[in-house]
Amino acid sequence: MVKHQMASVTKTLRETATDPFRFDDLVDKWNAVFDLEDTDEPIEAHLAAAVDETFHVIADQGTSDVVDPRLRQVLNALTHASFVVRADGIVVAMNDAAIASMPFDPGDRVSDFGYWLDRGEGLPEVIAAALNRRNASDVILRRAVQDKTNRTATIAIVPTTDRQEARALVFVIDPQWRDEVKTMLGQAYELTAAETGILMAFLDGNGIKEIAKLRGTSEATVRTQFHTIMNKTGARTQAELMRNTIAVSQFFGDAEKVAEVARHPNRRRFTMPRAGGRSVDLTLSGDLSGRLVVAIADATLFTHPEPVEQAFKEAGICMAILCRPGFGSTDPPSRGQDYLTCLSEDVSAVVKQLGYEKFVLMGHNTSSVFAYGIAAQFPDGLHRLFIKSTLLPAPYLKGDRVRSPWARALMRGLHNSPRMYNVMIYSAIRAWKAMGSRRMLLMQLRGFALDTDWAKKPEVYKEYEAAMQKTLAQGTEHAVLSFEYARRDWTDCVRNCPVPIEVVRGEHDPSSDPVAIRNFCENHKSKITLNEIPGAGYLTFITHTNQMIRLLDKALG
Repeated sequence: MVKHQMASVTKTLRETATDPFRFDDLVDKWNAVFDLEDTDEPIEAHLAAAVDETFHVIADQGTSDVVDPRLRQVLNALTHASFVVRADGIVVAMNDAAIASMPFDPGDRVSDFGYWLDRGEGLPEVIAAALNRRNASDVILRRAVQDKTNRTATIAIVPTTDRQEARALVFVIDPQWRDEVKTMLGQAYELTAAETGILMAFLDGNGIKEIAKLRGTSEATVRTQFHTIMNKTGARTQAELMRNTIAVSQFFGDAEKVAEVARHPNRRRFTMPRAGGRSVDLTLSGDLSGRLVVAIADATLFTHPEPVEQAFKEAGICMAILCRPGFGSTDPPSRGQDYLTCLSEDVSAVVKQLGYEKFVLMGHNTSSVFAYGIAAQFPDGLHRLFIKSTLLPAPYLKGDRVRSPWARALMRGLHNSPRMYNVMIYSAIRAWKAMGSRRMLLMQLRGFALDTDWAKKPEVYKEYEAAMQKTLAQGTEHAVLSFEYARRDWTDCVRNCPVPIEVVRGEHDPSSDPVAIRNFCENHKSKITLNEIPGAGYLTFITHTNQMIRLLDKALG
C-alpha cells in the first residue's frame, strides 16, 4: 500500500517541479502516506529519483516569477482588478485590486470568478476560445454581472504569449472606479455636481452637442458650464483640459501608496549604516521612544497591522523589527563570517544606535532558532527572551498532532526522509511566491477558523506579503537557512540562555504540537515559562493583541 501511495507522491513531485500550484496536492499526498497502516516500510528509496529530478528543475528555475516580469509590471500598474489565466483555467497572477475583490487566489481556477457573462457563457470557455483563435491578437469584450451584488462590469480578455505559453490577461472594468475618480476631480477643482458630470462626459470623448443631448439641456448651457470648468482647472484649451484632468485622475492609481503611509502613522523604516559600510534593514513601530523589543524578522513576520502598532504605542513599546543577514536590504555576512556572529553584531549595533542598554529579544516562527542562538551574546543586555513560536529542537518535532498540513508534512519529512524535507522547503518557497501570501496562509492555517477568517483580510495578508518580499529580496539562500538551522538539536542554546525565556503559543495553533511544546518547556522549566493563550491560534498578535501586550509588558519588567 505504501508503494502505491508513494507512486502518487513521486508523480506529484515531478508535476510540482514545473507547476508550483500543485504544491498543496503534494502536501496532501505526502501526509496521506502516514495515514496508512504499514508506514514502517522504508520510504526514502521510493523518492530518490523524483526528488533529484525535482531539485534539478527547481535549481534551473530558481525563484523566477511564474509570469514574465514585463507582464507582471503591466498587471501591477492597473488600478482595476486584473489577472493572468493559463489555457487550462488556472489563475497564475493577480494584481492587488483583484486580490482584494476576487473570490480566488493564484493557483485557483477562474471558474470561481464571481461574475456571470450576459450571453450565458462560462469565462473559462471564453478564455480557451480566445487563446485558440487564429487571430489571437483580438481583444474580446463581454458584459458581466456580479453574482452577489448584481453590479455590472465589462470583462476584457487580451490573449498574450508569456513564458512561451499562451495566456490571457483579463481585466474587470468596473464602472464604480469612475465614481471615485469623479469625486476626486470634483474636489480637486471645486466643481459643482453638474460641472463634474460635464467634465466626465468630455473625458469620455463627447463634444458640446453630445453632452447637451446626454444631459437633456441646451448647448448654450453646456457651453457656459464648460467655460467655467476651463477657468476652474486653469486650462486654456480643450487639449490642455484633457491633459490636466487625466494627470489628476492618474493620481488615483498612486493614491494607494499614499494611503499606505497614512494607514501606518506609528511606523518608520530605516536602512541603518554600520561601520565598514554594512547596512541593516530596520522597521520601528509603536512608541518610538518606548521600551525596546528587538524582533528578528522571519517569513511570516515583518510588520503588523496598524491596530497592533497602535497598541504598541499605547503600551509604551518600541517594536524594532530587524531583517537578519540576507533578508530585505540587510547585507549578508562577509565571506567566512559566522552567520550567528554577524546577526548578533547587527542586533548590538541597532540597540546601541537607538540608545538603549537593555531590551527584550523576540523570535517569531522560524526566526526563533536565531533568537535562541544569539541570546548568550547579551548576558547583561536582555530583560527576557520572548519566543512567539512553536519551533522546537529537532528531537521534539514529530508532527502527528499538528493540524496544519504544511507544518505536519515538513516535520514528517524531517524524521522520515531528509530528501523530502529539503524538496518540501524549496517547493514551498516557489509555491508561496506563485500563490501569494493569502492562499499560502490559508493552507498553512487550515484547521482553525479564527485564523483563516483573519488571513482573508487585506490588512493582514498584505503584511505577510511584505514579509515574503523581504524574505526573498536577495534570493532563497537565506530563507532556506532558517530550515537548516531548525533541523538541528539546539537544546544547548536554551541551557546557555542568560535570562528567563517566555514561550508563547495560541491554544489552538494549528502549526503546533501542544504535547511536544509542553514536554519541551517542562524539561527546561528552570529557564522557560510557557504562556498558552486561550482561544488563540497562530495569529495571536492580531487576534489577541491585548494578551500579547501584557506578556511583552511582563518580559520588559
